Amino acid sequence: MTFQIVKKRKIFFILSSLLVLASIIALLFWQIKLGVDFAGGSLLEIEVKEIVKEEEIKQVFDNLNLGKIEIVDKGGNDYLIRFANVDEDTHQKIVSELKKKFPDLEEKKFENISPSISSALKNKAILAGILSLIGIVVYLTIAFRKVSRPVSSWKYGLIAILTLFHDVIIAFGFYVVWSHFFGGEFNSICLIALLTIMGYSVNDTIVVFDRTRENLRKKLGQAPFEEIVNQSLNETISRSINTSLTTSLPLLALLFFGPDSLFDFSLIILIGILVGTYSSICLASPLLTLVKKEKRK
Repeated sequence: MTFQIVKKRKIFFILSSLLVLASIIALLFWQIKLGVDFAGGSLLEIEVKEIVKEEEIKQVFDNLNLGKIEIVDKGGNDYLIRFANVDEDTHQKIVSELKKKFPDLEEKKFENISPSISSALKNKAILAGILSLIGIVVYLTIAFRKVSRPVSSWKYGLIAILTLFHDVIIAFGFYVVWSHFFGGEFNSICLIALLTIMGYSVNDTIVVFDRTRENLRKKLGQAPFEEIVNQSLNETISRSINTSLTTSLPLLALLFFGPDSLFDFSLIILIGILVGTYSSICLASPLLTLVKKEKRK
């Protein structure tokens, strides 16, 4: 069975545009909360066996004069508490005062990042993203340098970057919506997840483009360009879907049975893989045919 994906490209272009637009709107209206890694400050996670009220926890911090604090109930008697940057002595004093009021309290996690370190982490994160994009474009331009007809080699790289942005924006937009309704914050683990999506997205797109490159060398002039591209898609579609499924299964296991610290990481990558598989099949190659048409015009 041959899927006529290229001929139905308008449907996929509209769907992708709507998903990207929805993600951008979510990013604009629901600003994601930055984790301690990027915003600075302290984060304390505690578990209290007995049932307590947030006001009781807040009262302990008020007595310590630590300024504004934020308490998030994670469920299961787990609480995340964010407050200003403190030293180790103050951290131990906070835990001691909490245990006086709640003897069965257990400290599960403590993170403390100064504003200067968090600023440096943000700058390095931006630099890592930019260098990754430059590297991808250069690699694809070199890899496809011998396939300059009927589409220039650098345009393969440009399309790969466009689909990469498509995947990352949709995955990030989904996480923004999720964190708005269910609580969550963007930290270094989430950033690693987005960078992983970039690599996966480009890898899947390259597999499809590589088959297109091979078929163009053999059949260009014997069959229309769109037909060659669509045939290449059909030859790789099962590989893309199977790879996506086998990668998604362990992520689902992490999502439902893994530790809470990996939940956001697993969620972002899972959405990114699903969107990346869709874009490599339904977006990248159809964009290639669109670029070729514009060149002819």
